[in-house]
Amino acid sequence: MSCRTLVEDLRFVRSGQHFIVFIDYETDVVIVDFLHARSNLDRHLADLAGRGE
Repeated sequence: MSCRTLVEDLRFVRSGQHFIVFIDYETDVVIVDFLHARSNLDRHLADLAGRGE
């Protein structure tokens, strides 16, 4: 699996029908959210990245 960087350390990867949103620190990985593939992914990711409206 590959992941994409959203802003700074916020990343996501798809696993089956879900996206796992996480922050990848040097010694830890913090799971921020799980989103279903049918959810409004752009809106959720913008909210998580602090760019929500």
